[in-house]
Amino acid sequence: MTLDTTAPALAVVVHYSEIGLKGKNRGMFIGTLLRNIRDALEPVAPGARVEGMYGRLMIHFTDPAQEGAVRDRLRWIPGIANFSFAKALSIRRGYDFDATWKAMSEEAWRIAVASNARSFALRARRADKTFPRMSLEMERELGGYVFERAIAESRPLKVSLDHPELTIHVEVAAPFVFVYGIKESAPGGLPVGSSGRLVSLLSAGFDSPVASYLMMKRGAQIVYVHFHSHPLTDRRSVDSARDHVETLGKVQLKSRLYLVPFGYAQQEMIQVSPRTHRMVLYRRMMMRIASEVARRENALGLVTGESLGQVASQTLSNMAAIDDSADFPVYRPLIGTNKEEIIGMADRLGTHATSTEQVPDCCSLMVARHPATKSTVAEVEAMEAAYDVPRLVRESLARADLEEWGRWGRRSVAPRGIPQAEPAESVPD
Repeated sequence: MTLDTTAPALAVVVHYSEIGLKGKNRGMFIGTLLRNIRDALEPVAPGARVEGMYGRLMIHFTDPAQEGAVRDRLRWIPGIANFSFAKALSIRRGYDFDATWKAMSEEAWRIAVASNARSFALRARRADKTFPRMSLEMERELGGYVFERAIAESRPLKVSLDHPELTIHVEVAAPFVFVYGIKESAPGGLPVGSSGRLVSLLSAGFDSPVASYLMMKRGAQIVYVHFHSHPLTDRRSVDSARDHVETLGKVQLKSRLYLVPFGYAQQEMIQVSPRTHRMVLYRRMMMRIASEVARRENALGLVTGESLGQVASQTLSNMAAIDDSADFPVYRPLIGTNKEEIIGMADRLGTHATSTEQVPDCCSLMVARHPATKSTVAEVEAMEAAYDVPRLVRESLARADLEEWGRWGRRSVAPRGIPQAEPAESVPD
């Protein structure tokens, strides 16, 4: 990759943290992050350039009108720890140091004035050791310039190294010097797609969208499976699932959503299974269907939003009985959290409003008021002998719809390896 050494009109300095701790495979993580940033910015800043340099990334673009959209995209990209809109000054061979130093000083002063802060500190980092000022010298001289100019112009601005209201940053990373003020936070973690693929059992509620997001932050690419109980209930949960996928699209730009009509399987299971164990039996069937999706999607595991003890199906005994039916590892990133913590994360993520809507939940359809909390594998397997489990899995997948989500919105496609659904027959009450 050839770095453009022309100072951009507008620059963004992007920092990563955890990726920097990687060893010989660091380049793979950085390459994935670069691709994700480029894909995220292409629709909103098509002329932007994204490049790697000296332990950081640089984005430069020319249209000031794009700044807001660029900011909105970057703040949701896993792998980015923080980013800053910066003044970039070229220090290519033969540059005028005095002119560059003056421009650095003026930009530091401009940032101080624009902030209306009453105290400041200036922090400098010099990745390019050929630059003729060391970090401490830059901090002392540039900070002194800002302080003395504040005195000259009678502005209430003092130096505070411990608790400044404003921190002005100067980074020397040839062929550029960056000067900026605010560091804007991003998710951190690892870039989506760097850790493999997982299938998330996505509901209309609070938990599973948050669980999906947390696994995205660890680098997993998520494929969604949503189970709805049509024709036993309406399809409003499908709209909620779509809303969740759309919201999470700011984190993972391209997604696949399987919509599985689970009501047909439930119609048979309800007739022969006891109410007390239906919740666990439903979940075991979902795990089997999700496992088949994972197999066909080349995924490495399943994700759920379960939290220990939150509801009857989420006791240790019931979760062990449920996991027995899965062909893949089951990851539960929310297992040790409480509902208040989950709702808080949903609020920050933007899925809260959709999750509060009252929509039919297929897992709670026709279950006991006091369901079993200590199911065993042996007893639920005995109950499953009353219906044809493999056939119900096949038929559920045969009726499934598959939607692909990307930068151009949603489009329906035929599931790979899954026959197109036949027109649904009416199911008797």
